[in-house]
Amino acid sequence: MRCYHIFITQFSTESVLQDNQRLLKHLESEAYVELFASPIAGVGVRAFRPIPAGVDPFPICNMHMAAKERFCVCSDAELKAMPPGVFEKVKSFFAALTEDDGWTPQRNRKGEIIYGVLSTGMNNLNLSWYLNHSDDPNIEFCDAEEDGGYNSFVTRHLMCKAAISTGFQTGHANLLSDTMACIKAAN
Repeated sequence: MRCYHIFITQFSTESVLQDNQRLLKHLESEAYVELFASPIAGVGVRAFRPIPAGVDPFPICNMHMAAKERFCVCSDAELKAMPPGVFEKVKSFFAALTEDDGWTPQRNRKGEIIYGVLSTGMNNLNLSWYLNHSDDPNIEFCDAEEDGGYNSFVTRHLMCKAAISTGFQTGHANLLSDTMACIKAAN
């Protein structure tokens, strides 16, 4: 027999029911992706069902319960002082902060490269953090509309089991405009 403990002391029955309805709607119409063993770089993201063009495959339901994405700035030296393997793992998720050119790493007063690391740590990463790089991406990165918000993504039509990848540099802006043009033309 399984025993489930659900702590709902701070929420009204009505709000819990609304959260439940939002979750069920999310699972029905917004759940598209899963993690998988990727041949590109260890772990990647793929579609577990077809994703129509123009859909954000990473929406968060019940946003009032989600942690805001905020970042701490850490230097190269601070991260290298961590236990073995930590710096490499941090670098695999969090790139160096860059200058306005989007390429040149920012440095602190000591000349060390600095990284923006998720303030809540690495155990709070949503599936979008596992996207791999491709020179021919099928998903486009968009800046969050609000400080601490989540980033959104717009895709081309993707079939079930299609690996999802993005261009980590900013050189793939045409994919977004091409996708939006396709959506407008279809309507």
